Amino acid sequence: MTARRRQEEEEETPASQRRPEEEDDGDEGPSGRMGRRFTSEENAALVDEVIVQWDVLFGCRSHCINAARRKKIWQLVTDKVNAVRAVHRDHNTVYKRFSDLKRWMWAKFAARRAKAQKTGGGPLPSLRLQPYERRLLDIMGREVCEGLESSHDTDWRTPPRTVPQPTDSDQDQDLDPQQPQEEGEAAESPRAPQTQEHRAPRRAQSPAVLPVVPPRRDAAEAGAAAPAAAAPIGGPPQEQPQRLAERRGQYVGLMQLLIQQQRRNSLWMRRWFAHIHAAFREGMQSMEQTLQSMEQTLQRSIQDLVAAIREVAQQPRGSAEGPVPGPAAAPPPPPASPQQRRGRGRGRGQGPVQGDKRKRP
Repeated sequence: MTARRRQEEEEETPASQRRPEEEDDGDEGPSGRMGRRFTSEENAALVDEVIVQWDVLFGCRSHCINAARRKKIWQLVTDKVNAVRAVHRDHNTVYKRFSDLKRWMWAKFAARRAKAQKTGGGPLPSLRLQPYERRLLDIMGREVCEGLESSHDTDWRTPPRTVPQPTDSDQDQDLDPQQPQEEGEAAESPRAPQTQEHRAPRRAQSPAVLPVVPPRRDAAEAGAAAPAAAAPIGGPPQEQPQRLAERRGQYVGLMQLLIQQQRRNSLWMRRWFAHIHAAFREGMQSMEQTLQSMEQTLQRSIQDLVAAIREVAQQPRGSAEGPVPGPAAAPPPPPASPQQRRGRGRGRGQGPVQGDKRKRP
């Protein structure tokens, strides 16, 4: 019966039979706003991606993420929505759109409930929901959107409580001397505190009324009544010490187990630190030996270098093999031949001078 009723509620109503109140602004939301309107495909992509990330955004894991992680997830949802159309939207716009979708769905349920209450109860009218709205309703829960339904219809407003005015008969009863009541009679009557509260001022004004104090219980009666009151809560009184002893034994065993585990952990930590200390000590010793060997090698190299410099300084400046020969000199020119000599003497002023041919004065 319930499934059939839900199916009748969620089935779409023809456009000719729709009421004016059920008409909304379309799948894309109200008009007259800045920016491009969302299409039904974008709304479906938005709802589907939010359902995929529902546990992280609104579910059991929503308290485990920070603001940066939440912003990154909404950016992923925005990328899925932008992939439907060539319209760029930021994550703030997409988040606002999802909030509007939830608000419009709540408004539809509220309008349907208001119509049913105006007609005096009865079956709720049919509700027109889009496919993505039905998927969102399944993940959110029907109780979140339409609330819990009671078995009886009640009025919206609760009638104010009226305090009954005292009548003449009540005043006459107040003037009569009160009779002593039995023990527990005033506690069993639900109207006793209210009657005493309303009549307290009038009793103070009437000198004939005396307060009636119930008799006090003895210690034996109080002790006998205490086990009877504790029996339905904690069981028989003889079982309570046994339970306390069992719990005490459990606590002692748990504490011993924790102490043993702590000792094991401390022993393991000591062994681990000892191993690290030994390894560190061996590493330092090997490093010290390496540095000593390097120092010795460096000292030997310096000594060899100093000895070589001294040997070079003690050697003579000349070479041990003698003078170094220079480059070969050019050969002398060949002697002149007789013919060359004759040719040279043919010219004027050439050749040997025989005698002094100068004129003497």
